[in-house]
Amino acid sequence: MVDSRHDTGTDLYLRPRDARRYELGAVMGAQVKTGPSYFTSPQKDTDGTITGWWFTEADREHFDYWLRHALPHVVVLRDQEKNLSYWVHVTPERVVSTGKGAKILLPTSQTVDSDNNQALSDVALTQLATPTWDGTAWTGAVHLPPEDEIRHALITPRLIAPHPNLATDTITGPEALAMQVLLRSEIEKILDPIELPSNMQDSDAKRKGLSLEDALGSDDWSWRATAALHRWHYQGESDDLLGLVGLASTPAERAAATVLCCMHHLWENDPDTALRAVRDALEHDDYSFVDHAWLEAQRARALLEAGRHEDAFDLAMATQRIHREAPHDVTAAAIAGACAGTSFRAAGWMKGDIANIVQRSDNPASWWRSQVTSYGLSAHLSAGFRTWSEDSSIRIGNSDETHRRLLSAALLASCAGDHDSWRHATGALGKHFLMVSDLTDSAEAVAGWLTLLRVSGDSESTRLATRRIVRRGPAMAARIAASRVHLSSSTRTSALADIELLTAAGDVIEPAQADQICMWVLATLRDPQVYYERVRPTFIMLYKSIDLLKSMVWTMSDASLHAVIDYFLDEAHVFEDGAAQTLARLIHVIPESAWTESHRRRAAERYKSDAAYLREAYLAVAAPTVPESRSEIHQRARTGELLAFDAIDDVRTLPSDAVIALIDRLCGVIDSLVDNAAKGMHSVGGLDPGQALSLLNVWHPPQARWDRIQLLLTAPHVLGRERSGALDVLAIHGAQLSVETKRQLAEHVLGLRNTMPGRQYFDDEKDIRGLAAEGFAALSEESVRSQVVRELLCGNAAQRASSARIIERHGDAAEVEVLMALAGDTSQMVADAALSGLSKLVAAGRASGIVVTALAKTLVSGGTQSAASVVSRLTAPTEETSVQELLDAAAEHPSARIRRAARSSPKGPR
Repeated sequence: MVDSRHDTGTDLYLRPRDARRYELGAVMGAQVKTGPSYFTSPQKDTDGTITGWWFTEADREHFDYWLRHALPHVVVLRDQEKNLSYWVHVTPERVVSTGKGAKILLPTSQTVDSDNNQALSDVALTQLATPTWDGTAWTGAVHLPPEDEIRHALITPRLIAPHPNLATDTITGPEALAMQVLLRSEIEKILDPIELPSNMQDSDAKRKGLSLEDALGSDDWSWRATAALHRWHYQGESDDLLGLVGLASTPAERAAATVLCCMHHLWENDPDTALRAVRDALEHDDYSFVDHAWLEAQRARALLEAGRHEDAFDLAMATQRIHREAPHDVTAAAIAGACAGTSFRAAGWMKGDIANIVQRSDNPASWWRSQVTSYGLSAHLSAGFRTWSEDSSIRIGNSDETHRRLLSAALLASCAGDHDSWRHATGALGKHFLMVSDLTDSAEAVAGWLTLLRVSGDSESTRLATRRIVRRGPAMAARIAASRVHLSSSTRTSALADIELLTAAGDVIEPAQADQICMWVLATLRDPQVYYERVRPTFIMLYKSIDLLKSMVWTMSDASLHAVIDYFLDEAHVFEDGAAQTLARLIHVIPESAWTESHRRRAAERYKSDAAYLREAYLAVAAPTVPESRSEIHQRARTGELLAFDAIDDVRTLPSDAVIALIDRLCGVIDSLVDNAAKGMHSVGGLDPGQALSLLNVWHPPQARWDRIQLLLTAPHVLGRERSGALDVLAIHGAQLSVETKRQLAEHVLGLRNTMPGRQYFDDEKDIRGLAAEGFAALSEESVRSQVVRELLCGNAAQRASSARIIERHGDAAEVEVLMALAGDTSQMVADAALSGLSKLVAAGRASGIVVTALAKTLVSGGTQSAASVVSRLTAPTEETSVQELLDAAAEHPSARIRRAARSSPKGPR
């Protein structure tokens, strides 16, 4: 547009377009000067290179005009000979006074061409006003075009949905959609109306709407979308949701339908299908620039999840421009914020632009979504407090407000393309469901909640939750959740959580799946490139893979176990201590029956070249059938090498000279431990010297050095965890010691029974009061033990569990009654200790049918931890028919380890 009527200082009015040639609704002015005379005042750097030209006006009239103008202005210098034009945005900080007049520098880098199109557009976009959202009170979006209502309903629904306290006669489709996204309780009444009595009028209804069936068949796309979301939320049916694209009649509806499809596919951890949906949608080029950016934000998010990191970064960075192009649109700010998050994560570890993500994430949609999340977490806390405070008051309604709020927050984040916020809300929702679940919930439901936690990428919570479910039940839920994991399809978000869930569930997954996972892990360890490119792991793949294989050793077939053994026997020698320790842990847990004679000889041949921990593991494998390896272990022990303990399978078989050498070395280690404790220094991990010395003392009385154990138990500043190994040995074997030894040790153990744990930096001190009581009971007479048990029964969970173990080991006149009571304890640790004692009574023929029934029920409905407590005492030879009944039940348990223990028992299942 040219202004040629008179010289106002503006030659052209320019209207920028985006990359798709859509007008951005902005205008700027331009003053154009042409000819060599305007290139006579160059600016040069130190080497003489021209960096720009000064444009000068003898007076400030034009400059002041441009600076005061409502529209932004640029000055353009045209070089006709070079066919180049240079420009600069006129701003107060760029205008330099010359005394009477003024000048401005036009840089050589700012040319009028496609490379500078965005920069020129940005000049025009500075005029667009940004609305103020502070203090908005659900008053709705003013002057919102109809084609923008759907997008606002999905990203900022509070601007579309009617206020909860303002009753209206009817609601529109976009309003209903916004209410559904917020999971407002009124929408349930609208889509699932209650039959009104014939004497009631329509005016008695709070809202008028459509039934679910009517909404699904409505001509209004928004009502169809509302009903489809409703069915997806409450019935788990997604067909209607995925069919919305085909029902869209306008570009705005098509964009929203595609976003909802992407949301669903990413919720299912399927970014590849989400990508295809967006690509199909982008074949149309009729979207508004905000809707187009909306689709690109979803595409960038899916690209990152599918492993296309560079593409995701470039697209997310480019799409962030929408906050400049539509500063008046609150959904555009949300989309830009989502893209800032995507680009930050795609940039790689410690490479993202923190300032950019902080700035872009600070937008109204994010504030309102945070408010929804806060309401949900607050509701969870309130419900937990009512349970803790034993509130028995009657509450009207049975709505899970936490579920509503957190699901709404997750939906809002996903619709905006904000993947990190979606992860946070989804993970919180999964944890909420799992925390309020109980054993009456179906395994399928629990598996769904565990899957929700996994796809959110909260790997640590996934590990802890799966471990708890496996241990306490329903173990079948962990198997179902594990069956839904496919490591070859892991995403950037779910990769570590996928591995953590499978590792925690390794003992209960289906054998066929365990074999498939094993083959995938071995293939990936040999050639990790494809997996690395897709998920860009921030964890050490070798360590996690070995832990995963370790968890499945009882589940895998012999063929898979042999493949695992062949893998690390064929690999190059390992010199790094971390890798060696990780592999050694795997080797130690592989069942004896899996090792062939050939494997044992190969282990004996290669142990000398591997790092220490792996060397000892290979020695332990070879020792049973390779005399040279057994001799090597004994020789190492004779030198006092404590690592030899990792290769010793039975300390009772050690020759006396090796025992003496090891005991001397351990005494020196304990002396150093006591000295360091006095200085406030403590080590973590490695061999427990108190436990090792106690074992040698128990089985080799002539060489015993109990004086060092007494020092360890009584020296000040020694931590409870540094004493626990010795106390554990005394609790198990203390009763077989000599009378004099028991008397001396009991005196020192007694003082630990009432020693409160202190607090340590990074680590709470271990409470060893119950363990000390177990050791004291083993060293004392029966009358003293009875008193100890009574005292422990009044203590904390650890002490009550200790009372059950004392009864199991030493017997008690009221053993059945006490153990049955403890088996119903609210603490799983206490209950499991009691179950172990009851199982021992069954094997000894001293338990009633009630006990057998209780144990059988535990094997059927309990987790692996309780089942293991039962089965652990049934493996000894016995003629009791009750044992047979329990072993039959154990043989059908989800846990492979428990099934194998039951089938390998002398009695065995029928």
